[in-house]
Amino acid sequence: MLSKSPHQSSSKGRPGPPLTGFAPSSPIEKLDHDTFLLILEYAMDLNVDHLHDLQAYLSHRVEGEFPSGQYLGCVSRMWRNVYISTPSLWTRIRYFVDAPDHTHELQQLRLQTYLQRSYPLNIHLYLCRRRSIPQSLDFEEAELVEAALNGCSSHFERVEVLMVETNQASSLPRALSLLQSEDGDFCQLPRLTKLIMNFNIDDAILSPHPSPIPLPISTLFPISRALTSLFVDGRNLLAMLRLSKSRMPGSGVGDAFTNMPMLEEMGVNNLTSRVDGFSDELVHHLLADILPSFRHLKTLAFENLDPGVETLAAKNDLVYPLSLPRVVVKRTSQPSIEFILKWFHPQTLVLIDCSFVAPLPLPSLSKLILIEIPDDIDHARIKPVDR
Repeated sequence: MLSKSPHQSSSKGRPGPPLTGFAPSSPIEKLDHDTFLLILEYAMDLNVDHLHDLQAYLSHRVEGEFPSGQYLGCVSRMWRNVYISTPSLWTRIRYFVDAPDHTHELQQLRLQTYLQRSYPLNIHLYLCRRRSIPQSLDFEEAELVEAALNGCSSHFERVEVLMVETNQASSLPRALSLLQSEDGDFCQLPRLTKLIMNFNIDDAILSPHPSPIPLPISTLFPISRALTSLFVDGRNLLAMLRLSKSRMPGSGVGDAFTNMPMLEEMGVNNLTSRVDGFSDELVHHLLADILPSFRHLKTLAFENLDPGVETLAAKNDLVYPLSLPRVVVKRTSQPSIEFILKWFHPQTLVLIDCSFVAPLPLPSLSKLILIEIPDDIDHARIKPVDR
């Protein structure tokens, strides 16, 4: 008969002493609470610093699992106690919008655990996909986005960063409803500093007027004007521009853009002539009126910009192109890049996975950064030439 280890459960089911992973005399077990907490926070630190910068975000999508403290909490009782009782280790929440059916309830339980244990700190909410680009349309995606927003609606006041990445355009929520109420004086996310909304496929072909997913009803708060970074899809941007265009000067009712006085980064993805509600007038309103009004704007980004022939041929009303520290352009054709450079004169121009058919006329630049340019492209085409 085998002898029983002192750490094994007895035959009557009584648990033995817990395994700690470290001897009580281990140096790491003797660390004071603050020092040990710094170690845990470093281990839990997300490798997603690129979320704080649009150039880096467009160069590196958020992929892979976020660090999970559940493994650190299994090392010893002390580690678990510190992990569970430290709100700052629970403030970054990832929710998969392409999760299998049998994991939906688990995701909701995990969401509520993070919301409760992070209280009262601000939270970063990332709604994204395990598989960025599926082989077909994901018809359950919108339901999962809606479930995630409903699940945390009572904590909207604490959301500091919101990122929603979906496969279909119709799975995205309506950005305008999150940013302000109809009268323009209130919002659902008063502490929001960064908003990212991105998709892979515009499913307007299947549904001519796909409606954005309904948002949960939550408490409204006074407009805080704290937003510093905005990166939204073309349909959401056009809705914001349409509202801005309809608001009469002097009416006392602000639009979403007037409530962003501290904006430092702005970008748009999938702004094409095929998007519902597209018009040359709205694009002109963006370029000539809205963007020059942002006094703190440092970075302007475009991903998959294709406004159509008429828009590309339109003249620039500005006396001089608007000078900006940085313009980032991703997956955009040469005519659209030239269109951007008619309106903006960047100190730094970043081109990511773009295509060229002829030498690209460039202004004088402090820096030109090329990322993921196809090998078959003659790089002589993207050297500055006289305009």
